[in-house]
Amino acid sequence: MKLRQRILALMLASAMALCMTACGGSAGTDTGTDAAAEEEQTEESTAAVPEDSSAEEAAGEEADGAGVDEILQQAVANVEASTGAQSEWYGPKEGPAAAENKSIVVINANSANPSEAAWGEAVKTACDRIGWECTVLDGKGTTQGQIEAFSQAIAVGAGAIVTSADAESLQASIEDALDAGIPTVGIHSSATNGPDEDLNLYYNITTTGTQIGHALADYAIADSNGTGRVIILYDSQYAIAREKAEAMEERIRECSTMELLDVVNSPLAEISTNMPSLASSWISTYGTEEPIYVLSIADCYYDYIVTSLRSAGVSADDLILVGSDGDAAAYDRIRNGEYQAATIPESASLIGYIAVDQINRFFNEEDPYTFDMNVFIVTADNIESEGGNNNEFVPGNQFAEEYADIWGVE
Repeated sequence: MKLRQRILALMLASAMALCMTACGGSAGTDTGTDAAAEEEQTEESTAAVPEDSSAEEAAGEEADGAGVDEILQQAVANVEASTGAQSEWYGPKEGPAAAENKSIVVINANSANPSEAAWGEAVKTACDRIGWECTVLDGKGTTQGQIEAFSQAIAVGAGAIVTSADAESLQASIEDALDAGIPTVGIHSSATNGPDEDLNLYYNITTTGTQIGHALADYAIADSNGTGRVIILYDSQYAIAREKAEAMEERIRECSTMELLDVVNSPLAEISTNMPSLASSWISTYGTEEPIYVLSIADCYYDYIVTSLRSAGVSADDLILVGSDGDAAAYDRIRNGEYQAATIPESASLIGYIAVDQINRFFNEEDPYTFDMNVFIVTADNIESEGGNNNEFVPGNQFAEEYADIWGVE
């Protein structure tokens, strides 16, 4: 409701400004005015105004203000659109029937990461629906662990591999799989949504980092009325994380009344030890006279700071957490008002079906279907909708039935 009220207020302000401009037109010209007197008056007026005038400076400031108002209004509109119902199916309408007698292997980059574990389980669920066998392996959060999992998948003769590990660091393994006739489908494995020939991915599933990064920044701009202080958290190991961070920074810098305090590269593998002290340093360094918005590429960063913030007596109004991935802990924090105000989830269950559909197209020698997922922002106002009552994002567009119809399965 707060965002809807802000949109209406901004629209009203714009309308009033237009009205004032229209009412401020000049009066009619006196046709009897002597031409020479008019020229003399013009010369005097010109001489009276210095070239570097305060009027020009004021005009510049007014233009800057108009630019900020436009950015703020757009951010509010974007957030309003991204918090609405997800009832429309916007995926494929047709495709090949289910291939028979197939088995695939899922390699989670790190099964300890709730989002990556959920993706693996979602692929397995979609495999059950289409009638395939599915094995889930844990890459254990290390490149070596992921390489070993690839070797295991190749050894057992997987028909295809699905992985959430970073493709750039696994090129030798992905090429080994290709040599064995095994395609790799990535989930957040690169910054590309769709086929990624440069990284030898038959398909990569992601909401683009730019989409998510801009949406995270838009939330901070809209919620703070364009005056927020911002810290950005990311892990430079992942291409998608770098893209998100760059997009966040870009959007925040577009709004000159926002203040970017820091951009922090914090490896996901080390957040359990790094985050408590990092959060404490923000409070001591920047203070809480004005709220700080922390924008992160993954909600799991926040799993390790809420307790320390609460112990330090930091108010949830002073440090506002905005994340992405939409894991169950993030839903709980938003619902309970524990520092986190919003998250941008990707539907694990939808991703599972997208992955299996792409593989089925490969088995049937068809081109992949490029699926652009919508951005959805979960807040306290809409948290019980679109699957939120179960702490997950499940769009209400009946995607599973849509895919089952395409595959010709029950």
